[in-house]
Amino acid sequence: MTDEERTAKDLRDLALSIRAPRSVSSALDRAAAHAAGHPTSRFAQRPRLALAAAGFVAVATLVASLLVVTAPASASDLLARAERAAMNGSTSFNTYRGTTKGENWLGADGKRLTVPTSYEQKIQFSSPNNVRIDTTATDPSGATGRQQLFFDGNAAWIFVPDAKVAQPIDPRMVLSQSPFAPSTLAGAIESLSQAFNAKQLSDDVVLGRPAHVLELTPKDPAQSGPMAKITTWLDTQTLLQLGADVRDAQGELLMTWRFVALELNVNIAASEFTFTPSADVRIGQVLPPGATAGMRMELWRQLAAQSGFQIFRPFCGIDGLDEGMPARDQRGVIVLPFAANGSPIVMMQQGPRDAFPALSGENVTIGDFIAIYRVADEVEHLDFERSGTHVHIQAPQPLGRDPLYHLAVSLVPVAKS
Repeated sequence: MTDEERTAKDLRDLALSIRAPRSVSSALDRAAAHAAGHPTSRFAQRPRLALAAAGFVAVATLVASLLVVTAPASASDLLARAERAAMNGSTSFNTYRGTTKGENWLGADGKRLTVPTSYEQKIQFSSPNNVRIDTTATDPSGATGRQQLFFDGNAAWIFVPDAKVAQPIDPRMVLSQSPFAPSTLAGAIESLSQAFNAKQLSDDVVLGRPAHVLELTPKDPAQSGPMAKITTWLDTQTLLQLGADVRDAQGELLMTWRFVALELNVNIAASEFTFTPSADVRIGQVLPPGATAGMRMELWRQLAAQSGFQIFRPFCGIDGLDEGMPARDQRGVIVLPFAANGSPIVMMQQGPRDAFPALSGENVTIGDFIAIYRVADEVEHLDFERSGTHVHIQAPQPLGRDPLYHLAVSLVPVAKS
């Protein structure tokens, strides 16, 4: 396997482990509100906002199911097991079909609403990452909308049945999403122990299934916004999240959801996950304009808040390549791919110095810092330090040095707030 093929494989593997924070849904809420004056179809503004608030849903936390476990010794042990399960996938089931119901009181401006948005999600999942989610949401005014998400492992679509409008989306937007974005644990489950203290409460039962109950409180309340406490129910057999409540400092609910139906290892036809637009379906904009950019910025902020080192995002990209979504790998390193036609070409990594091997090469001056440039097996590598953070960029040699240099000098620090 060449370095380029290895890089592509690493990125694909990473994509399967990414979880997005609650703030991703908040970005969609804000983007939807900002775009409200420019509806793209007869699927009215309020149902669109309701659906955005109900969550642009996907698969990742749904498969945080995962390993059969014995009774944990402590809350932190249970949380660590749940994190490992979320990262490593499931041995407990290959498919499931379920329904969740939830309410969200958190408005697009971050303030608590008097009347919540409510929603129902019908979910079908098949290993390794096929998913279909049908969402019906009702906003505080009573306006209702429907939205469907399809992902067959290759192509991803969002479809609005009432408007007959469909939008193909980057599969990474599916793989990087949390299924209950507005009402889940308000953070990537594999990063919860970094941001929250855990306390185990008395076990409970959800849908007849025994569940461990964890109460999570932010380690740094200044970084958690209105959230003051999260209660989550984890299936004792699979560690699948069966529900969650998020409360503010006054104890008022901000978000809540529960599974109301769940079947494991059921037969689901492959055709359920595939979407083919019919002749009367218009290909158009379903997600609000700017939603992807907003999601990316929220991810950067969340990663910065959870990292023990300064992280940097590029101000400029690489011509001809699409900037992906940042994510944390199992080493704790922040990874950012740049792709062409969906295939990763350039990868930037950043983290503590000891996360990277010792290296040698040509010393080059880029702006006001010194970097090490080298070529190995027709792959370019550029390494340098910024404010105690080690940055590594690699790309196929034909790309040339200049794009790597431009990317390096464009990096700007991401604030932790």
